[in-house]
Amino acid sequence: ICYSPDTQTIWVSTKDGLYKINSSGISPFYLDNLPVFASCLTAHDNLVIIGTFNNGIRILKGNNVKSLTSDDGLLSNDIVNIEVINSNLWVHTSGSIQIFSLETFKLIYKYPFPTADNIFLTDANELDNNCYFTVLNGLYKIRPVQKKGDTVGIYLNSLFINHKDT
Repeated sequence: ICYSPDTQTIWVSTKDGLYKINSSGISPFYLDNLPVFASCLTAHDNLVIIGTFNNGIRILKGNNVKSLTSDDGLLSNDIVNIEVINSNLWVHTSGSIQIFSLETFKLIYKYPFPTADNIFLTDANELDNNCYFTVLNGLYKIRPVQKKGDTVGIYLNSLFINHKDT
């Protein structure tokens, strides 16, 4: 559940989908005529940010909807939690925490978890350029991995396998 003061709307995620409650009453929220199943919600300024179980993140600003998916840099479209910290969007997935700019929704950096096994993240925060996160069995501290620009200067124009154009 989250409250958007800009539109004076309460957003509620249930097993049946996402609902909005405002002066007009209770109504289901649909995208492309389909219900939205939210794993987490947060509101920031005039944005409502929705983490989904398998469709990445949906960002609502008025009647406009922007999507943030694995095509945009998410490591997974399965979102565990989202939160706004220091004007950035922190996205918790099963393998890391990614930080996106709330202005551009571009990846700033990520905190990969120190183990290859999926861990159950309960909370995370940043202090002195370190990420502190809690899991079921303890507290961890890790440093960010900076996102580097694309420096590849060579791109494939075509590919032939056994003398056949693929």
